[in-house]
Amino acid sequence: MNLLPKAADEFRSRDYWDQFFDKVGREAFEWYSDFVDLANVLCKYIKPRDDVLIIGCGNSTLSSDLYDTGIEQITNIDLSEKVVKQMKKQNEKKRANMKWLPMDARQMTFDDNQFSVVLDKGTVDALMSNKSEQVVSDIDQILNQVDRVLRMTGRFICITLAQKHILEHISQHFFNSKSWLLRYHHIQTSKSFALPVFAFVFTKITMKTPLIEIQLYNNADNNWLRFNDLTEALNAIKQCQMTCFRKYDFKQKFVAGSETPVIDLYAENNQNNRRYQMIVVNSVTKYRNKPFAAFIVPKSRNLDWLYSTPAGRQQIIASAKYTTVAFIYLQSDEEYRDLEQVKSEMTSAVLDFKPVNLSDSLQIPFLSSSEGIGQVVVRERSASFIIEDCLYGSDNEWKRRLRFDSNPNLIQSEINLVSNKTTNDLIPDYSTLENDYHGVIVAGLKTHFLATENAQPTDNWLLIGLGGGVLTMKLIRSFPKAHLTGIDIDSEMVRIAKTWFGLDDTLTTCIVDDGIKYLQKQVEEKSNDILEIEFYRVIDSYS
Repeated sequence: MNLLPKAADEFRSRDYWDQFFDKVGREAFEWYSDFVDLANVLCKYIKPRDDVLIIGCGNSTLSSDLYDTGIEQITNIDLSEKVVKQMKKQNEKKRANMKWLPMDARQMTFDDNQFSVVLDKGTVDALMSNKSEQVVSDIDQILNQVDRVLRMTGRFICITLAQKHILEHISQHFFNSKSWLLRYHHIQTSKSFALPVFAFVFTKITMKTPLIEIQLYNNADNNWLRFNDLTEALNAIKQCQMTCFRKYDFKQKFVAGSETPVIDLYAENNQNNRRYQMIVVNSVTKYRNKPFAAFIVPKSRNLDWLYSTPAGRQQIIASAKYTTVAFIYLQSDEEYRDLEQVKSEMTSAVLDFKPVNLSDSLQIPFLSSSEGIGQVVVRERSASFIIEDCLYGSDNEWKRRLRFDSNPNLIQSEINLVSNKTTNDLIPDYSTLENDYHGVIVAGLKTHFLATENAQPTDNWLLIGLGGGVLTMKLIRSFPKAHLTGIDIDSEMVRIAKTWFGLDDTLTTCIVDDGIKYLQKQVEEKSNDILEIEFYRVIDSYS
């Protein structure tokens, strides 16, 4: 049975909708979601005293469901006279106060300020099939009519899939008028859609500064993101849509070795700080008796090869022998009591990604390493970087590392820590070469100078890109007679190197400048004994 139009323009045709409801008959046709899914949001914004207008009502049971909760002052309109007659006859005895009228939402004949709520479920989506001039004009007529018939403090509630052109056009329409509070609710639905369902709730109110509130992923009352900038708000919604789409796509069909992108998860009472990250991974091999599990990655191990690369995660899965594993990444600046707290907080999110053929009552095994949740102490944090001390393994081995927010999955500088015998504080330990590339650089230089019978050079060295100063200090210890100059474009890096990584500025000269320009100037003046320009590029890349 062909229920939906072959051409999207047919959505705007009265004849199409008459034929549509002839085919459907008395069976209710619900767009996207039913009342059970929408009840929390609708009952939050619609009260028994409200005068409600439902536009494009069709033969949905939405109005009758609302009526049965005690909201009786409801007027339904639809372009199709046939469905209006059908619904009026169906409800006139049980729901005598409810009205049904054939009417075009673009040309409503109601009085100004007649309603306190206007509700639409799918009508705008159906009509705004594209961005043609005629379609946009039709939508603007509807939105202007909604504005006209709504009282001050009235709510326009639009249930929608929020396709990009619809999301942007409707939002800009109400945001630009500066007379509306914009709220966006992400609806959890029982139906399976690639795109998430949203309830746009636009409240007619005079505001000096536009305010936008967004509630994503669940219906907790305190789980709000707040914006004054429309572009930032819409980007948050689009990110939610992309996550939901990829989740849907991931769950629909098992693809061996596939992964979801990184999923950011926030606490309900704090949308400013990310609480967890999660990546869901399919094994390259199916394990019939072990379909799904979660793995809690210790705090200090997030950037280890095993947990930060697809190949590493596959190695973990092969060892555990589960078909699909959700890897849970704890955040270094968040506090976790124990594994049970992580399990309690993450069970719902993990279940959201379980394969579709598994029962909702599935008990998910939560796996972890012997380190448990691990231990990370944040030493300093700014808008651009984080310095943290991380406990590795069970041998009380600590490392200090520097990461930039612009590339959080890359450790910029790392050094082993030892306990100061006098103060018991953790201090950098330069007696070992724990980084392979530092060892290669030092060994290469040693070999070079031994070959030239100059094991302890006394010439001038320039290191471009100081970073945490780890390589600088290792070179100073390996070549104590060389005169080292470290240069960095950021004065903060020099401070960090001295404060947190033990850079001794009595043994080296630190300069804040553009490294390339400084190098060019030194070449022109020939004041440094530069070994190889390529060598300095290596140091610049990995210091």
